[in-house]
Amino acid sequence: MTQQASQYSVQQAQDAHQDLSQAGSLFRSGDAEGAIEACKALIETYPDYARAHVMAGVIYMQHSNYAAALPHLMRARLINPNDPTVLGNLGKVHLELGATHCAVEALQKAIALTPNESMPHYFMGEVCLTQNDYAGAADHFETALARDRDNTSAKVRLGHCQASVGRYDEALSTLKAILAQSVTPHEKAHIFQILADFPIPLEGIDLISELDALEQEAADNPDPTQAVQYFTSTITLADLSMAFARAITFDKLGRHKEAWDTFAKANRRIANETIPQRQVYFAQGEALFERADQWQPRGNGKQRQPAQEEPVSLFILGPSRVGKTTLERLVGALDGVRLGSEHTIVRDTAQKTSQRAGLLSERFLANLPSDADELISEIYDNALAAFADGARLVTVTHPGVISDVGRLSDLVPNARFVFLKRNHDDIAFRIFAYLYQANTNQFAYDIKDIYRYLELHDRMVDMWAAKVGDRALVLSYEDMVADPGATLARVAKLCGMKAPAKPDMEISGDVGCATPYQEWLHDARDQKT
Repeated sequence: MTQQASQYSVQQAQDAHQDLSQAGSLFRSGDAEGAIEACKALIETYPDYARAHVMAGVIYMQHSNYAAALPHLMRARLINPNDPTVLGNLGKVHLELGATHCAVEALQKAIALTPNESMPHYFMGEVCLTQNDYAGAADHFETALARDRDNTSAKVRLGHCQASVGRYDEALSTLKAILAQSVTPHEKAHIFQILADFPIPLEGIDLISELDALEQEAADNPDPTQAVQYFTSTITLADLSMAFARAITFDKLGRHKEAWDTFAKANRRIANETIPQRQVYFAQGEALFERADQWQPRGNGKQRQPAQEEPVSLFILGPSRVGKTTLERLVGALDGVRLGSEHTIVRDTAQKTSQRAGLLSERFLANLPSDADELISEIYDNALAAFADGARLVTVTHPGVISDVGRLSDLVPNARFVFLKRNHDDIAFRIFAYLYQANTNQFAYDIKDIYRYLELHDRMVDMWAAKVGDRALVLSYEDMVADPGATLARVAKLCGMKAPAKPDMEISGDVGCATPYQEWLHDARDQKT
């Protein structure tokens, strides 16, 4: 029997609208708790009041409680599946909860319904950023700004994307224009952190002086809403951004002791609170290594043959800050390439396979049973065809793929693997000097753990290179910087493609960046616990 929609009187409708307006007033005045209670009271009386669900969802979102926002926005979508406001906010919630495909589906529909709205494009830009697709993110942020020129967050992110793809002059112009406006200390801190990494002169900007003034401004106007949970430690993100921007600037100025002390102090705030998380991380890493070490290639005749016109899947693998993005951009000089950056195709395949097979949701192909092989191939092939969109080669640099090389070698016949290595001191310093997203890369805040992470990665690379054979290359970051043309030629040959005859390319590398810090790095690495 079909459930009929509730019918309300005109007076009820008017009263409900008035109560919702009062909830909105409470929220705007800063009484989020009172606004939520008012929304809940409305929903209890009128369960299908979509706007009350939307308001409750948005309030929870603004306080980063995305799990609480989800049921309200899902209910609102059930009531009105074509409401672009609901779809846009729901896309953001899905993104924050790690459901990237659901986020894309909701946001694409919101964009189709209201192409002139800024919000869905802004959130879609954030989706692209989660996969380091800076070019795609820049396109969405530019579109969002074309529809809302006052969206400061979109401007900051656009500047970040422009810098990340090497458009430094444009990025500097974008970010300086924002600084000329009235922006919050949090936004300024983020901008200064981006600017600190620029390889070009910052005309008219003295970062150290700017940071001194900003620290005082932030102290005078604290903003508790900007506190971020880094594992078990609650830290104001502006404080971390300012610290890393200051340390990076000291490094560029040759003030190495001040740079090291600033980096060490900032990282220590997180490291002191993450010992249990780091222990779990390395225990899981060793377990994945042992499982990978047990893998053996399939015998002749047992490998799946590639389908006609199946593109090459090139996995560029290595530890954080090793130069994977630089190599990927180099590969982009070949014809018919689509750069996937940290595309989640492998993780998504593992999750979909485990769910369709009735298993607990799994992120690693290596942990799936052998009788799931056919399903893995089907799901991966469909995802690859959709993503490649006619390209002859797609690249993936997602770090989690390192554990799944064996399974991919078995089930993706056109898979090729490039493993990148680099001087450990240089990588260790670059990791220690990088501010990662909250609750990621547990190893990054303690020097001893950074070196332990690098050693585990090298063991994994050496093991896979020996097992996979001629479908893999092990490259040196230092050699890539010294002769990018020769590196590209080797990768092209691996993938059955033709390299440019006379490649005109140069890489601005940072070989030897750790030299001024070696003594401190080694002292911290060798210090007894």
